[in-house]
Amino acid sequence: MEWQDKYKDKLITAKQAAELITSGSDVLFPISNHPKDIALELGKRHGELRDVTLTAHWVEDYPFLHPGKHPEMGKSFLIKDPMTVRTTREEVRGG
Repeated sequence: MEWQDKYKDKLITAKQAAELITSGSDVLFPISNHPKDIALELGKRHGELRDVTLTAHWVEDYPFLHPGKHPEMGKSFLIKDPMTVRTTREEVRGG
């Protein structure tokens, strides 16, 4: 089997990747070009997950970054932002 075939066998969808996350997990997204599709799929699971820590430099605006506006997500996700930017500044200031 060629390496390309082995690689193809390991590919999964964003939804499948998000389904690998369990309650209590720590998820670290890369500082740039984080997988937007996976983050959005993970956000859709807010009703079934608890205490998932998401750490990233959030350059995109996701609903789970704003627990004040989306309180149902506050129980599911703890957001860590090592470098506050426009998309997270208001929520960081608000605690």
